[in-house]
Amino acid sequence: MRTRLVSSFLVSAIVLALGCGGGHNKVAGYVKGPMPAGFTWEGKYFCHSPYEEMNLAQTGSTVVGTVAYQEGRIEGTADGNILVFTWSQEVGHAGLTSAGKRISGKGVFQYKIEVTKSGKEVHNVYGQWGYDQEMTGGGKWDCYKSQKDVKKVQKTMIVDEEGAVSAAEDLAAEEPAEEPEGGESKIKSVGTPEKKKKKPVMEDVVAPESGDERLEELDDLDF
Repeated sequence: MRTRLVSSFLVSAIVLALGCGGGHNKVAGYVKGPMPAGFTWEGKYFCHSPYEEMNLAQTGSTVVGTVAYQEGRIEGTADGNILVFTWSQEVGHAGLTSAGKRISGKGVFQYKIEVTKSGKEVHNVYGQWGYDQEMTGGGKWDCYKSQKDVKKVQKTMIVDEEGAVSAAEDLAAEEPAEEPEGGESKIKSVGTPEKKKKKPVMEDVVAPESGDERLEELDDLDF
């Protein structure tokens, strides 16, 4: 009986662990994924009221930025298409005792590319925010990236791709032609090859060792 209880406990623990692990690819309900190729969080965004304009800069996985509304500030860590951040902003207005005081909280953004019915590619950011240590509960924070920044990245990607293709073509042009097998030329002769003229070879002539020997040879001749 005890063995059965232990077994049941282990099975329940494994099921519970697997169930908890299934949410590791989500943050506040947003599914983690890779960032679109060539793009980062850096750029200008236009957000729904009241946040208005937001500008982000990215170095490595660190993202910092400003928000037009109440001189807002953002600082967070990017993980693919997910950005978990802290935010702060001023409260109150000039002339009030609360002027200059800042409040803060946390939030999460998800970067997502969507295509409109007209075929236009839009880079949207969907998010939520909360007060203090909570990243949800305060409200939604949805924005879209400036088309100017989107086109700038796309243009850079096209230039880089064309440059890579051009470099590959130049490299191929510089490669030496393959040597024929066996080191012999594979080009066949066309027509009858012209016979080479044989150069005359002069025979060795033995000259007499002295003039006297030549005279003796003449004396032996009968005239």
